[in-house]
Amino acid sequence: MKTLNEIIEERAQKLLDDYNETRNKPDVMDYGDRTIDYYKEKGLSYVLERLPPRYIDADVLNLDLREKLNKAVKNKKGVYLYGQAGTGKTYILYAMLKYMRAYGLMCTLWNLPEKLARLKSFYSKDGSGEEGITDEIQIQSYLFIDDFGAEKVTEWNSEIMYRLINYRYENMLQTYFASNLSLQELAERSGDRIASRIAEMCDIIEIGGEDKRLQKHGSDTNNPVSS
Repeated sequence: MKTLNEIIEERAQKLLDDYNETRNKPDVMDYGDRTIDYYKEKGLSYVLERLPPRYIDADVLNLDLREKLNKAVKNKKGVYLYGQAGTGKTYILYAMLKYMRAYGLMCTLWNLPEKLARLKSFYSKDGSGEEGITDEIQIQSYLFIDDFGAEKVTEWNSEIMYRLINYRYENMLQTYFASNLSLQELAERSGDRIASRIAEMCDIIEIGGEDKRLQKHGSDTNNPVSS
């Protein structure tokens, strides 16, 4: 399987070849000589755009999992990653984001509780801003949603989430989720209408294992200090 750098380099070479082929055609802006390093730098800059420092080196090393993720993308399916906290779901989500950006795909990542809080703050005052909310949730790019199901259960949040998922379901837009909840748990928490659409939109992948963050701190987590 190709590495991230190999993908970036291959795409950079293609962009360079396309540029050199078209630069002398009528009505095409000629920006002068360009090199493969120019396009490689632009490609890497896009891959890492707005990535938190913790996830800059994110990669999927498990070959079985990588194959499952590749299969979903090739079949134009989304992915629903679920498992307990600390099993690496967010890390995997960022790794997928990087690889898809390396191919030049338009990708966006939301932390769901933060996104819903921002939407409510900006657009729901006095019932105004409905058009703004619609524009934001009808996003066309590949969408990565972290902490799905961690948002507060409110009528407003549930309605926005339904509108988002239903829009992406109806328009067959690929969506990638990371959640602590299985689809059954999600259905019990938020209702069947969201969970059933995700079940059809996505390949469902359980991420097993124990909480890596707690393991990192060892037995310290089992020795609370009394105040």
